[in-house]
Amino acid sequence: MAEITLTVTRTLKFKIKTENAGDLLAPTVAAWDKALSFYLGFFLAHKEVFTEKKTDSRTGKERPLTAMDLLTWAEYNTVPTAAHHSTMEGWNFSAVCPQAPTILRRAVINSATGAVRSYVSALSKWEKTNPEKRGREPQPPQPGQNMVFYTGLYQMRLEEFRDGNAQLKVFNGGKWCFKDFAVSGPPYALDLLDQSQAERERIAEERKTQNRRLLETGCKERTDGEKEALRPTIGVWVAQSPTLFHKEDGFWLHMPFEKRVRIPGKAEERRLAEPALKVGTVDLNAASAAAVAWEGEKTLEAKTVWHTEENGKREKALQKVARKQKASGKPVKGESSNRDLWRYVRNLDDSVAWQVASSLVVWAVSLGLQVLVFEYLRSYCPEKGGSYSKRVNRKRSYCLRGGIGSGWITSGTWRSAKEYSPSNGILPGPVKLVRIAAIWGNGFLLKPEEATPADCDADTVAGQAMQA
Repeated sequence: MAEITLTVTRTLKFKIKTENAGDLLAPTVAAWDKALSFYLGFFLAHKEVFTEKKTDSRTGKERPLTAMDLLTWAEYNTVPTAAHHSTMEGWNFSAVCPQAPTILRRAVINSATGAVRSYVSALSKWEKTNPEKRGREPQPPQPGQNMVFYTGLYQMRLEEFRDGNAQLKVFNGGKWCFKDFAVSGPPYALDLLDQSQAERERIAEERKTQNRRLLETGCKERTDGEKEALRPTIGVWVAQSPTLFHKEDGFWLHMPFEKRVRIPGKAEERRLAEPALKVGTVDLNAASAAAVAWEGEKTLEAKTVWHTEENGKREKALQKVARKQKASGKPVKGESSNRDLWRYVRNLDDSVAWQVASSLVVWAVSLGLQVLVFEYLRSYCPEKGGSYSKRVNRKRSYCLRGGIGSGWITSGTWRSAKEYSPSNGILPGPVKLVRIAAIWGNGFLLKPEEATPADCDADTVAGQAMQA
């Protein structure tokens, strides 16, 4: 049976508690925005590069330019070096940000590349759509994206985090230097940082060994086995580049952790190979989430999680927003209106999604389910007619269903499971829940005509596996 490796991502949030953090980080964010503004303008002035193609040296086929290709091209045309002293006219990054570290420049280029590529794609779709149905024209991206700290711009080692410290490279107006910041995070962050640090050291040592072999033998490419050895070990959490967020209560670092999970291939293959496989099917509705547990063709238990009352509360809040907006007139661009009400609506949605996801996770673990199958939600198609509050309430309810399956279920796995294992938040027994695979063509989904009761009770399904 074929196996597929999926990447599970979870994000830990670390609060920066240093009293003068704003004074230290504000010039840094301003320098980031200045550099980002430069490269956004550069890529917007050369949008054609996103539609160009190059011949792959391995396959001989044409392919779009990758992020690495665009990074190399942007640096060659905007940064003068000893090898080439000239840049594109009017696009000399060293003259605009003379003291910016190389790693910061590359982080900015990657952020600008992603933003402009998304804009070019959206603009292309908009231009091809019927003018009567395409809506407003997509707007070019603007500076203000959250700053990403690549390796070399931050240090958060296990020993430092135990003391509640982390180092960030900041700009003080004259130069870039490392500063210590007091940070606080969840207690289980120590275990994840320990795994990540050990795995990064292993990969670094493996890379050195392979580089020595390549130098001694004169080989130019690594073998498939060597490439696999440089990837993170399956089942080990590895920290990624953190992102700086400025919230109402100060600055936060959001650090994603990734883990590779080996998952058996198609759900149908696994069902046939394991007739007694315990499967849970979930149908996400506007006012409830209905779930059924199966063992082969036998029904074990049914569960319904209702959130009808919360839907009513959301609609009442949206009605209040509509009344206040009507009384105050046309909204002013750049000013926020009804902030408290919108914050209430967002918090209500997050609370409902978390409670539903938590209930489903605890239910699945208590029954020993090994696979959860979720309804595949297509793009939202708004219904015509009805008041503003009803239209917005329907849309937010639909988005809430998507959030339960694709986002909050993963968080619910770890947080709800604490009642089973308070020390580390790990699910008991031989199963763990991993992220949903909700994309056609990855070998893990069933078409409607192929689905059976053990696979799903919805029209189109996405499998979410529990892996030992």
